[in-house]
Amino acid sequence: MMTLNNGNSPRIIALWVFFPLILSGQPKWEFVHGNQVNSVSFSPNGNFLATGSNDGKARVFNLLTGKEVQSFPHNRWVKTVSFSRPDGQYLKIAGDEKSRILNLVSGKEVKNFQFNEGVTTYSFSLEGNFLATGTAKGIARVFDLTTEKEVKYFLFNSAINSVAISPNGFFLATGSDDRQACIFNFVTGKIVKSFVHNSLVYAVSFSPDGNFLATGSEMTIWLFNIKTGELVKSFENISSINSSISFSPDGNFLAIGSKKVKVLNLLTGMEVISFENDGYVNSISFSSDGK
Repeated sequence: MMTLNNGNSPRIIALWVFFPLILSGQPKWEFVHGNQVNSVSFSPNGNFLATGSNDGKARVFNLLTGKEVQSFPHNRWVKTVSFSRPDGQYLKIAGDEKSRILNLVSGKEVKNFQFNEGVTTYSFSLEGNFLATGTAKGIARVFDLTTEKEVKYFLFNSAINSVAISPNGFFLATGSDDRQACIFNFVTGKIVKSFVHNSLVYAVSFSPDGNFLATGSEMTIWLFNIKTGELVKSFENISSINSSISFSPDGNFLAIGSKKVKVLNLLTGMEVISFENDGYVNSISFSSDGK
């Protein structure tokens, strides 16, 4: 599992990335960046970690040696990174009005896709064929990266804080300032479910089987059954802003990134472990083996 700590200073000059051993909660590696880190992603085999930072670079680290092995400049900032699956030979990065696909073997760019609006949140589909974006103006879009064309366009009344594409690649989840988490079928463009919250929704995440949606808002984490719309689990008094959430590969655990990093057992509803943090966590992710 990976946690990001953006420090306790309002002027961030470095960000610490921890690779904790989930049973002990102790960091295995520590990676220093020149600015805030926005995204982390494990390779399918778990041997590499990609990071995206506000220092304008996407990096790849070897987790067996703890060494940086590749670095890709990307204008001003990188908001999200993701390895191709199942081969892990390509790295998809997005941020600063641009999405790119990079061949990690040759180190060369194979695709470059430009945007024309102020995108604040991005999410790649599991297979990497689609990219979802959200803006502070309340616009969500889904793009087909193969054709480089827009698939669907959704308009909201408030800023969109988080977007996620379902594992089967058919649905888009959004979390926004209007206190709602919504699920759309981006093939038909119709809304499937809408979940009203008590406060702003900062994070949304689909379970690996696509049957559940987890949401992070102020002080609460909610887990919904997508088919029935039922709230099946509610975790209260977690933190003031739950900005990042991630399911374990087996779907039995949920990691939460905020001022503290917590791992919840979704079967028992109990907290498994908690990591102290100096600042807010921007991105959190389990490795492929869940450890």
